[in-house]
Amino acid sequence: MGDPRDALHRADGAFVGTLVERAEVDEQISIFTFEVETAVKGPLGAEVDVRSASNGAACGLEVGFGQRIGLLLDLAEDGAWTSSLCSQIDPDVLLRAAQPLPPPDGVGPIRYVVGGNLGENRLMALDRKGRTLGYGAGDGYAHDVQVCPGATRVLEAAAVGRRALLVVRELPSLDTVRTIKLAETRRPWLPQAGCLGRDGGRLLAFERHKTEYWLHQVTGSTDRIVWHGHVRDVVIQDGHAYVIDGLELFEVNMRNGNLEPLAPIPAHVQEISVSPDGTGIAGFVFSRYQPVITPSKVISVRIADGVTKSFELTDFAAGDVAWVDARTIAYLPGGSDDQHAWLLDALTMRSVGGFDGWYAAESVVLGGVAFGIGWGQLARAGLDDGDVRLVRAFDGPETFVLDVVASSA
Repeated sequence: MGDPRDALHRADGAFVGTLVERAEVDEQISIFTFEVETAVKGPLGAEVDVRSASNGAACGLEVGFGQRIGLLLDLAEDGAWTSSLCSQIDPDVLLRAAQPLPPPDGVGPIRYVVGGNLGENRLMALDRKGRTLGYGAGDGYAHDVQVCPGATRVLEAAAVGRRALLVVRELPSLDTVRTIKLAETRRPWLPQAGCLGRDGGRLLAFERHKTEYWLHQVTGSTDRIVWHGHVRDVVIQDGHAYVIDGLELFEVNMRNGNLEPLAPIPAHVQEISVSPDGTGIAGFVFSRYQPVITPSKVISVRIADGVTKSFELTDFAAGDVAWVDARTIAYLPGGSDDQHAWLLDALTMRSVGGFDGWYAAESVVLGGVAFGIGWGQLARAGLDDGDVRLVRAFDGPETFVLDVVASSA
């Protein structure tokens, strides 16, 4: 279901109530009659009839007589209320989701920008203690957020329906400065975006368009497709755009759109990043299934001569790889049962430290500190001491995207 607020926002109706009657229309469909305790959304009376599949195996409602549930509703073309097993929700969670978001209570400068889908909002600006400084209104889902240089504006890459958007917002209020609408596609996806100027006037973004990636270079109100093509992976980092094609990493020349070879890349490497001094590349290889299962790996490549080193993780380990400094790579888990974070020497790929208890859908490293978000929480940990601390818990389990503002900004 994702975030309860977003699910409620997308539903045509919702209520908390108890089942009082059930009638089978045929072998596949039943009508469930509920006594409404609280009408949360939509024109609902004291009782409501809901059409659903007759059994849970077909995603029909699973509710007993007299059971109190929360239920999200869709309005069918014939005017009937419909629902499914996936639309059942804990009644107390539904009632909380119906309440307005609390007013901002943050103090001091901005520290975090988090995004996802929060009902009528996509973004939140938080202070260092995780308190809210502002909300960024909008339907749909935020795919990426990048704080602009100077930390007075932020770039949001979002999707609303079939439209991909680039939205520049003020910090910390998250008021919209301007919106750039990209091509309409069936499933819009903006995996990478970057803000190049303090005012958000120069932007880069990779858009997945059908079977190709398109690289947008936005200057003012002008949106130029610098490059497009079929490649394995794409990255935007520090104002540069990179693509992995076959076993080679290329940088996109922003003037002419040519791909300029940078370094060889082993097979299956993804989510690469370039070291702060520009001499190395870090990446991740997920476990392979054939001919035998092989463990996931963190990879380093020396750009000058292509020398490659690797560090083996556990089978099916997943997470983020980030540079701590020009000599140290951090692996931060977030997709398996293994919750051990590793610090690795980039030249030898031997362990130089680590800690337990880290698990985040997206992790960011800044100033020797790891920040992570996902599954209902925002956390941080010092890489030197491994002290994992909760910054903020969120009502819903929805995975968020994250960017962190340097404390001196």
